[in-house]
Amino acid sequence: MAPTKPERPKVLKKTVPIAAAEVLTGTLRAGGLSDRVVALGFDQLVLYVSAVAYEAGLYRTADPAEIERYFAGVHSFYASLPPDRYPVLTGDHTIVRAPQEKRNTGPRAGKGRTAPAGIKNA
Repeated sequence: MAPTKPERPKVLKKTVPIAAAEVLTGTLRAGGLSDRVVALGFDQLVLYVSAVAYEAGLYRTADPAEIERYFAGVHSFYASLPPDRYPVLTGDHTIVRAPQEKRNTGPRAGKGRTAPAGIKNA
């Protein structure tokens, strides 16, 4: 009787994510990180990617005016920080952009949009 392949859980029916996980964890290991740090780092990177995908989905269905209000609030928060206490977050080099600046994010990034200063369009 021929050996049978182990059945994969339903969430792992596609091999592309598994191959990507193999490459990513291999890269982390090649950097000399311990198995524990590789596992924790991999977990954090997967959480980040999932959060970005979720947020991109919100952009597709959200009202553009609501998105602008949100980013205006974020910008206002960072602009209100005291520069003597938070020099990196409030300096001229800050990554926090004014609401009127176009952002190169979301599912249609780079398609007819202008990237913020210092970042090339793809």
